[in-house]
Amino acid sequence: MKHKYAGIVRWSGYKFPYNIIEFLRWFPRQILDFFSRGWRGFADCDTWDLSYYNARVMVDALTKLRRDTHGWPVMMESFLESETYDDVSMCSYGEILWANILTDMIDGFQAAVDLDRGPWFDTMEPEGEPFSFSGESSLRIDLGLSWSDEQLLEIESLENVCRAKLDDGLALFSEFYLDLWD
Repeated sequence: MKHKYAGIVRWSGYKFPYNIIEFLRWFPRQILDFFSRGWRGFADCDTWDLSYYNARVMVDALTKLRRDTHGWPVMMESFLESETYDDVSMCSYGEILWANILTDMIDGFQAAVDLDRGPWFDTMEPEGEPFSFSGESSLRIDLGLSWSDEQLLEIESLENVCRAKLDDGLALFSEFYLDLWD
């Protein structure tokens, strides 16, 4: 089995000037992105994949809202009043129900992040046939192993679970969008 970090070369002194040049090349861009996020709320690099950026931000924002919430949406009042509870248990039931709804929204946005990153690629090693590329020249490029059929089915089932969570989370998000305040 090949080690996960095979091919990564340890840092050595000959790369030192190159690292400084790369730092100086990208540092002004990072400063501009920092001020753009402060001024506009987003940076130009955030719009390269806006769905991933929004999902990542919403996971953190909804987690904070769930932790710091002080009530539940007004839309839930009619549902809670139709049940027979005393005031104390109705309050706790409403808070628990709202926390569960927020958790489902968080899980949906986390599923969007997972679909974009593909975390199963970090945990699974390809077990299929060697995959290589050879063009018209005699140069042969070895690209490693391909995925086996069983692994592709497992990846597809994981993606389907993530898509189902994403659909449920986005449905709840659209239903309670105007109630996402503390």
